[in-house]
Amino acid sequence: MVLPIEPMRARIVSSTPDALAAMTEPLEIKDVRRAGTFTISIRQAVTYNKGRVLLAGDAAHCHSPVGGKGMNLGIADAVAAVTAIGNGTPGQYAEARHAHGKYVTRAPEFARKVITSNNPVVEALSTLVTGGIGQLPFMRQIFIRQLVHL
Repeated sequence: MVLPIEPMRARIVSSTPDALAAMTEPLEIKDVRRAGTFTISIRQAVTYNKGRVLLAGDAAHCHSPVGGKGMNLGIADAVAAVTAIGNGTPGQYAEARHAHGKYVTRAPEFARKVITSNNPVVEALSTLVTGGIGQLPFMRQIFIRQLVHL
């Protein structure tokens, strides 16, 4: 995937060891500023509450960065934890945030698999959906709600 950053600059992302070698279209590369590998760790704690300890953020869950919800999820966890401590309801915090963390952990992974799929049916459906998001206001509203949902 080629993600434009600015004119004449892009980030190239690949699920292969060598993103440049995996390019299907020729691309003139003048300067590689940084190269590296990234492993997506997908996991979630069994519980967010053990005795007097509440887990929040990356201590509670890790997921794909697709969708950009990691930091916001951690902040929402922290706010909910402080509220639970103030109300004396840490068990309710653990139950509610665990359910939400489970959803946010799974949704980006599904999106990542769709984005990186080479299956022609998935690619066609993805093109159809993204075209609909761009052209149909109601689909754009659904997409935006899902994107900002915490």
